[in-house]
Amino acid sequence: MKTFANKIFFDKDISIEPIKNKKIGIIGYGNQARAQALNLKDSKLKVQVGLRRGSKSLKLAKKDSIPSTSILEIFNNCDIICLLIPDNQIRNLIEKYRLYISNEHILLVSHGYTFVYEDTLVPDNDNVIMVAPSGGGHIVRSEFKKGFGVPALVACYQSEKHFPIALAYAKALGSSKAAVFKSTFKEETETDLFGEQAVLCGGVSELIKAGFDTLVEAGYQPEMAYFECLHEMKLIVDLLYQGGLEYMRYSVSNTAEYGDYTRGNRVITDETRAEMKKILEEIQTGEFARDWILENRAGAAMFKATRRREREHKLTETGRHLRKMMKWIDSTDVSSTHMVYGLDADLIMLSLCNSNFCKNIYIYRETPEFIKSIDYNFNPNELYCLDIKELSNSIIYEMTNKRPTFSSKNILYDYIFICFLLGNDFLPHFPSLNIRTQGINILMSAYYNTLGVKKKNIINDGTIKWGNFKLLINWIKENEKNNLLIEYELRDKFEKKNYSNKTIEDKLNIFPIKNRDIEKYIEPTSRGWDYRYYKLLFESDPTNDFVKKVCINYLEGLEWVFKYYTKDCCDWRWKYKYHYPPLFKDLMEYIPNWETTMIDKNDNKPLEPLTQLSYVIPMQSLDLIPKKIVTKISNKIPEFYKNNFKIKWAFCKYFWEAHVDFTEIDINEFEKVLI
Repeated sequence: MKTFANKIFFDKDISIEPIKNKKIGIIGYGNQARAQALNLKDSKLKVQVGLRRGSKSLKLAKKDSIPSTSILEIFNNCDIICLLIPDNQIRNLIEKYRLYISNEHILLVSHGYTFVYEDTLVPDNDNVIMVAPSGGGHIVRSEFKKGFGVPALVACYQSEKHFPIALAYAKALGSSKAAVFKSTFKEETETDLFGEQAVLCGGVSELIKAGFDTLVEAGYQPEMAYFECLHEMKLIVDLLYQGGLEYMRYSVSNTAEYGDYTRGNRVITDETRAEMKKILEEIQTGEFARDWILENRAGAAMFKATRRREREHKLTETGRHLRKMMKWIDSTDVSSTHMVYGLDADLIMLSLCNSNFCKNIYIYRETPEFIKSIDYNFNPNELYCLDIKELSNSIIYEMTNKRPTFSSKNILYDYIFICFLLGNDFLPHFPSLNIRTQGINILMSAYYNTLGVKKKNIINDGTIKWGNFKLLINWIKENEKNNLLIEYELRDKFEKKNYSNKTIEDKLNIFPIKNRDIEKYIEPTSRGWDYRYYKLLFESDPTNDFVKKVCINYLEGLEWVFKYYTKDCCDWRWKYKYHYPPLFKDLMEYIPNWETTMIDKNDNKPLEPLTQLSYVIPMQSLDLIPKKIVTKISNKIPEFYKNNFKIKWAFCKYFWEAHVDFTEIDINEFEKVLI
C-alpha cells in the first residue's frame, strides 16, 4: 500500500482520475452540500443528490440541473456516498440504511465529528474518508466560480487505501487551487470544535456582547455600540484573513495598534486561557459530545430556549434595525458587497478595476466643493453613494454606444487607462487635458473616433497594446495646440474674476491662477512655444535625448500605475522624475508599435513606514518622528530641511496643485542614513 508522507498538496500534485468514472451521491442539499454538488458537476463528474420525499430542496436541485433521487437509490447506485447532513443526523441515517451499505461503498464526510465520538456501525472503517473545505458553502462555490478554491483538510478514518480518492474529490471541489492539507479525523474534529467554541463562534459572540453591553450600560447609544463592537468586526477579520495579525496591525491606526498591545491581554487573561484549556480537554475526552448527544435526545430544549433568548438581546434588535437601512447587506452572497468610504478619486478607479471580483461595490462620500464648477445641480458636501456597477455600465455604453457584455472588461480597463492622462497621485496631468474643464470629453471623443470605430482595445486581457494606444494619442496630438488654446482662454477668464470679497483662506485656494508668468511666456500662439515649455518647466534644454528620457519615463508611469491598480507593484522605488508631462507630439514618437514591457518587475522591497514618513514629512511636523532620526538627517543630509522652496504655478488653479522643487535626495541613500 502506498503511503502519503506529504502534508500539503496542490493542483499539480493531484489527479482527478481516481473518481473520474465513479458515481457520486450526495445526501442532503444544504449550503455546503449544494456547493459541493455544483462544483463536482462543473468538474465533469457524475453527481446526484439523495433527498427525502417532499423535501423543500427538490425544486432547488432541479433548478440547478442536479439529478435528484431517493436516499435508498443513492446507496443502491452510487460508489461514493457523501453524508453532507448535520452531525447529529449522520448516526441515525447510517443506522437506518446500514443493511444497504456494502464494503464497496466509500463514505465521505466533511466533518469527522460523528466518527470520532459515536459508534457509526459501518461495515468497513477503511472505506470512510473526509474532505473538509475550510469555508462555508457559498464561499466554496464563489471561489470555484472565480477559478480559485478554498483550502481543505483530507483524511482517512483508518487506512490510507482511499486517500487518492479523497485528494481527487478535493481537487474536484477546487480546493487544490489553494491547498489541501493531510490531517486525521481526530485532529480535524477537535481543532474545529475548539475553534468554534473558544474563538470563532463562542469566544467572538461573547466578546461582542460584552463590549456592546459595557457601552450601552455606560450610557452610549446602542447604534454606536453596535457599529463599534460588531459591524466593524468584518473590517478587522478581512485584514486578518488577508495578512494575519501583522497586516491587521499595519493597516489600523497606531492608536488602535497600541490599544491592542496594551489592553487586549487585560480582556483575554490567564483565567481566560485556563478556561480555553478546559474547553479543549472537554472536547478531547468526549465530554462536549456527550453533552450534545444528551441535549438532542432530550429534544434540545435548552438549546432552543437559549436561541430564543439570544434573539431578544438588545444587540440583536439593534442590528436588525440598522441592517434594514443598509440595503447593500441584503445580497444573497455575503462576500459580494463592499462599501468604500473616501474622497480620493483613485478609490473610484480601484473599485472599477475590481468590479469583476465583487458583485456590488459602493463608494460612500461627500460631494466635493469644486462640483459647482462642473454641475450646478449638485450641492457641495452632500452625502451620497456611488454605485460602481451602474457607473461601469454607463462608461461602457458611453465609449461604445453598446450595452455591456461579458467581454466589456477590456473597455472598462481602457477607460481607466486613458484617465491616467488626466493625472493622479503618480503622474501629472497634461496642460491641454484638464479634468475640471474639457478633459474627459476630449478623451472620450478621441477614444470613440479611433479605437471605438475600429473596435480595438488598449488593454487586452491585462496586456497594454501600445500600437492601439498610439492611435488614440495621435488623435489627441493633432488637436493638442487647439485644446491648449481653449484652456488658456478659460484660465484668462478665471484670472479676470474679482476676488475682493473673498477671505484670506479663499484667496489662498485660488491664488495660483493669478501667478501665470511662466505659462504666459510659453504662449502657444507664438513660434517656439514647445521649446519654451520644456526650457521653463523642466529647466533643461529640450535636446532629443532629454525629451526621449521624459517620454520614456512617462510611458513607464502609465504601465506602472496600470499594473499597480490591476495586479501588484512591479517596482517599489520607481517614480516619475518630473513635475510636468511631455507634450503629446513628442510622446507620440516614443510609444512602441508592439506589445512590450516598459518597466520590468524587480525585487525591490517597500520602504519601512518610518522611512517613508521621514522622507515626506514637512518641517512643521517633525515632532511626529523620533528626534534621533531628525538629528541623523540634519547631520548627514543638511540640505534636506530647507525653509525656502521654488514653486512652479504654471497650469495650476489651486494652491495645493502647485509644484514644489525639492532638493533631489536619492531614496536609497536616504534609507542608509536611517539605518
